[in-house]
This record gives sequence, C-alpha cells and structure tokens, in this order.
Amino acid sequence: MNESNSSAHVSPKILISNDVTQGFQLLAAAHAAMAWELKYGTLSEYKTENFDFVPPAEFENVKKDGETLTITESALDGKKVALVHSDETPVFQAAPKQITLEVLLRMYVVVRDSIPAGELFAPIANGVVSCYRQFIDDPDMKNWVSGSFAKVIVKANEKEFEKAKKAGDFTAIGGGVLVFKPRPEWDKVFRFMKLYK
Repeated sequence: MNESNSSAHVSPKILISNDVTQGFQLLAAAHAAMAWELKYGTLSEYKTENFDFVPPAEFENVKKDGETLTITESALDGKKVALVHSDETPVFQAAPKQITLEVLLRMYVVVRDSIPAGELFAPIANGVVSCYRQFIDDPDMKNWVSGSFAKVIVKANEKEFEKAKKAGDFTAIGGGVLVFKPRPEWDKVFRFMKLYK
C-alpha cells in the first residue's frame, strides 16, 4: 500500500448513471470502489455524500479536471455506468498481472432485504474494498482481481442472512452487508437469494 501522503486518505466522488436499474447502480458502486483501490491503493472510506446520480452525458464534463476512471458494464454492451473522480491524483500503484483463469470466480455481496437500496451504496463500496484488503494474499482473491472481477449483489431475509454467514470468509459492514471472498463454488443458500435488479 502507499506510504502516508496527502492523497492516501482521499475518498473520490463516484458519479453513477441515473439511467440504469438500481441493481446495476449498486454493482457500479462496488466496481468503481474496487477499480480505484486497484489502480491507486488509496485508503478510501466512502460515505453517502461520495455518490451522485447523474446522466452519463455529464461524465465528460467532470473528466476535464482531476483524476478520473470510467466504469463500463459488459452486461449492458459496454455502457458507461459510473465515473470515479478525485481533484487530487494519488500515487500510482501498478496493476496486478493478468492471468488466465480455469474457473469463473465470483464475489457475493449479501444485503439484508430490510435496508433501502439508497442506503447501500457506501456500505457496498466500503465492503468490497475491505474484503479485498482482508483477503489480499488469498489465491482466489488474486485470481479474481486479475481475471473475472465478477460480483453478484443479492437480497437476503433474516434467515438467509444468518445462513450465509456459515459459508465463512467474509467482511461484515454495518450489520447489514456481508461481502464474501471470491470463490468458484457457492453454498446452495446463495443461489436462492433474490438478485438485486
């Protein structure tokens, strides 16, 4: 990670497209936070005020100043879904080496179905970055980061939420979000939870 510097603790602004579904907006928040983490290795902590919802046409105006990363969604034919922006340019961190994967690894993000979607952006962004940092040396995490980068966000009722914890290897954020280390196979409980759409 970066040595202490003025940019090390800067959390960037994440602009999210307002013309995609809530499920894709939540995925965009997760992907944006991880992309920033992987490029710069900054110590970022996201709050509600770090997120804005704008038409994607506004992304180009923001790109003129500071440092930006554009996030696209392959499931939406490469549509721009988010832009990460910081007025400060953090110290550059080299990207991990690319490798070819034998299996598709997925990171599951499980959220309590009682939490409104609008309150999930910061916890999900913080959760995926925290999970990455917690399991940074795990072979599955290394393969996921340099390969598939696939994430699935699901809603869980109380019973499903507690069952999911039994799978282990997760980071808990705020009592309502669990982010699980990527792995090739998942317990049955994960397949029956409702996908965030």
